[in-house]
Amino acid sequence: MDVAKMLGDAYDYTRRGLWGKWGKWILLAIGTIIFPFILGYMFWIFRGVKPAPELTDGVKLFIDGIKLFVLGLIYFMPVYIVSILFFGGAYAPFVSALATGNIREFADALLNALTGLAVGFILVQILQIVIFIVLIIAAVRYARTNNIAEAFNFTAIFEQINRIGWGAYIVALIVLWIIAVVFSAVAAALGLIPVLGWIIVFFLYPAYLIFIARYVTLVYDSAGSDLT
Repeated sequence: MDVAKMLGDAYDYTRRGLWGKWGKWILLAIGTIIFPFILGYMFWIFRGVKPAPELTDGVKLFIDGIKLFVLGLIYFMPVYIVSILFFGGAYAPFVSALATGNIREFADALLNALTGLAVGFILVQILQIVIFIVLIIAAVRYARTNNIAEAFNFTAIFEQINRIGWGAYIVALIVLWIIAVVFSAVAAALGLIPVLGWIIVFFLYPAYLIFIARYVTLVYDSAGSDLT
């Protein structure tokens, strides 16, 4: 896997897909607000379409975006459950002890609450990382087959990761995380500029998401697949 080559491809793909196509760029920027549209566009990119697809069917784009959104909700369900169990479980005894007015009970409840929150936070972070590792391959597989059952075909998903190579795949995901951090920092800095900064960020978002979708597609395809 040549990460540098994939990054160059993703950049060129994004540039060719948006530069000079101002109407399309504006519509995709609006699609980041009406988010199923931009998610649907990413779903189309996951299918390996090259060059970047045109906006030919708004209804289908929206529906595909809902599909991807629902997939994410289902995959991250364990995170929501763990968060409720730990954070809710830590909060309730704390409030109860606070109501009694007993300082000792309050101190014990506070310690237990902080411990529960710390454990819950660590578990949530681990869960999110594990889910993210699987979800990326699942999303591309779903886009290629248009069958949600294939997004939960964990045998096939892990076989694809094995073909990519776990080491190469983790490196690719770390690069993806670095890109996300850098973009977030740039967006935050631009957001400090009234009006103009917000407009720039508004137009950067679709470019960023197209770049990410193309990069993820290339990671998936780096090992080849019987679905492509």
